Amino acid sequence: MKTCMSASPLLVAALLFVLGGVGCSEEAAYPRSTPDELVQSTVEMVKAGDARMLPDLINADDERMRRFLDRMGILLGNLQGLGDITAQKFPDEIAALRARALEAAEDPGGASLFESFMGAGDLFREDPGLAFQTTLGQILTDPYGWIEITEGRLSTISDNEEAARVLLDDRDLFPGGVISLRLVDGEGEEPALWHYQLPTHIPPLSIVMPRSDEMWEILDHMVAVLNNTIVDLIEDTQAGRLKSLEAIGKEAQDKTVVPLVMVGAAYARQMEAWNRYDDIRKAYSDRVRLWVVAKRMAHKGEGAREVSRRLQRVIGGAGEDRLFDIAWKPRSERRKYRFKEMSDEEFDAMVLGWLEEDGLTLDLSEDAFAWTAIGEAIDRWHATELGIERLGPLPGSPATPIPVSGE
Repeated sequence: MKTCMSASPLLVAALLFVLGGVGCSEEAAYPRSTPDELVQSTVEMVKAGDARMLPDLINADDERMRRFLDRMGILLGNLQGLGDITAQKFPDEIAALRARALEAAEDPGGASLFESFMGAGDLFREDPGLAFQTTLGQILTDPYGWIEITEGRLSTISDNEEAARVLLDDRDLFPGGVISLRLVDGEGEEPALWHYQLPTHIPPLSIVMPRSDEMWEILDHMVAVLNNTIVDLIEDTQAGRLKSLEAIGKEAQDKTVVPLVMVGAAYARQMEAWNRYDDIRKAYSDRVRLWVVAKRMAHKGEGAREVSRRLQRVIGGAGEDRLFDIAWKPRSERRKYRFKEMSDEEFDAMVLGWLEEDGLTLDLSEDAFAWTAIGEAIDRWHATELGIERLGPLPGSPATPIPVSGE
């Protein structure tokens, strides 16, 4: 089912470009019981000066992502404050900016919607550096001006009872379902509400999503850099030290380029380490599987199939605790963990050493190898790990264990 409404699709796009926010507690003021209400509430938040609350409309994957969005909400609120001040200080520049964007947006063969609003499409091709500075200034000084450009051209279409999309002039606003609308169950007695759903589990976003607390902390630092820059721009614009949108863009660029490059480098190092970890983990898993198969083929006997599977899980778990540390080692030290190139003897020594460090001692020598003995050793080790103590039969009693509750 498709419905039309008077709202701004570009505001939703701006939500993607900026991303962030704090929790929205005024549910009655911003209803979200339908897809239309979700998008309309997005517009109304901006009109009411509540841009800081926008990210409550985004479905967070977990609590850590929600905390990040909460921090971003502070940035969004200050960004709206900067926009209000520039509208007062430079009304003619803002009016010209919106007029150019509106004219370009009405031309079907013109620039993209984003380029139309920023007015820097040709400039990006001619002078990328100046275009970035100009665009940055225009984003910062009129971040929510989108709402007046495409009024009435937005609609929503339902895919099913729990999913919908946003259309602009009967076409997907976000091609390929990059952003969808999802009905998310409330907590406890709270009703289900519609949210924007970011594609955090599919490429390309899934590739760059944080995978550790350290990566989230780096993104938190990025938010702090951007937010503090906006606060400085508000103060400088209010005091008359910045006298144009271009000046604001240049000042923002000067304040953010170096810190953001450093943030980007730190995040890239984390991503590289995690990518190495993925490669090392796969290589280790493959080698463990082949190693266990070789043991089972060389030592047939009672319990071979069942115990070998358990042994594979135990050895895999021993590596799980160490592989990320290996991924962070210098290249010269990582060379000795090229699992595919290890001899059987080298791999035996490594995994048995890891298991012994974890409290499990196994004798896999040719003379002593027995699947039943390996299974019993794993049982004892698991019992120790769980803090379970088994009791033998009492003196003079039958050697039959007494059943406990649940057996």
